[in-house]
Amino acid sequence: MSEGDILATAAHQAKEPAPAIGVLETRLGYLLHRTDLLHMDAIKGILAPVGLTAARATALVWIHNNPGTGQSDLARALGINRASAMEMATSLEKAGLVARGTAADRRATALVLTAAGLAKYQAFTAATIATDVVLSADISPAEYLVLTDLLRRVRASLIRHNTAQNPAKSQKG
Repeated sequence: MSEGDILATAAHQAKEPAPAIGVLETRLGYLLHRTDLLHMDAIKGILAPVGLTAARATALVWIHNNPGTGQSDLARALGINRASAMEMATSLEKAGLVARGTAADRRATALVLTAAGLAKYQAFTAATIATDVVLSADISPAEYLVLTDLLRRVRASLIRHNTAQNPAKSQKG
């Protein structure tokens, strides 16, 4: 989308009743940010009965999909530093959700889900369905597919942009 297209879209949207925040309501980044804030509030409530935070749930998903992963890989996947990944692994281990083993090179730790971790992972995946129901309540199934495709493309654009801005930093998304 060109700058002219964005301005034309903003002009069209400006003809609608002006929201209290004004022109920011026409900006994609602002809408994504505000939507994410609302989403995080919703997911906290949906995950509370499961007994997980969004960060712990994300770590469980990563470990489930990458059994034997190391803490460094977990850190990169979650976009956190290695010390925070170690704290995450320790808290998941104390909760009985993750077990630590020795990785192939014997210097690293291999993380795997326990039976309790697998059950928690399955409860989380069921909760994500409930979250998607809330998120998509006002759109059709076809619009849902279009929206998820568009968001993946927006994310890819941001990854390309951020990588070009800082090639030395690995971009996650």
